[in-house]
Amino acid sequence: MSERGKSDRARTFLGGMIAFNKRNSTMDCRVRDFSATGARVQLTNTAIVPDQFDLTIARKERSFRASMVWRSVNEAGVAFLGEYNNENARAAGVGQAPATKRS
Repeated sequence: MSERGKSDRARTFLGGMIAFNKRNSTMDCRVRDFSATGARVQLTNTAIVPDQFDLTIARKERSFRASMVWRSVNEAGVAFLGEYNNENARAAGVGQAPATKRS
C-alpha cells in the first residue's frame, strides 16, 4: 500500500497488547517502529486481528485506537485513529472513546 512507511518512525522494541472483541480477546505484540501516526507491530498471527483494535504500550503509558494499514503473516503496520487519555484508559480498561490525535 502507498501509505507504508509514510512518516518517520523511531525504531523501538516495546511490549504491547492488542485488544479486540470488546476487549474480550487480547494478544501480546512487539512494537518495533513507532511514530505519532502509527507503528509496526510483530505478533504471532495477524490473520486473527480485526481491521480496528486497541493497542496499549505499557512502557510508554499510552493506548491507541488503531487501524490495520498492511499485514503479513507475523507483522503489521497500523495507523492510530486516536489516543485514549490516561484517566479514561485506567478507569475503563481502555473502553472509552479515544481522544483526538496528538500533534
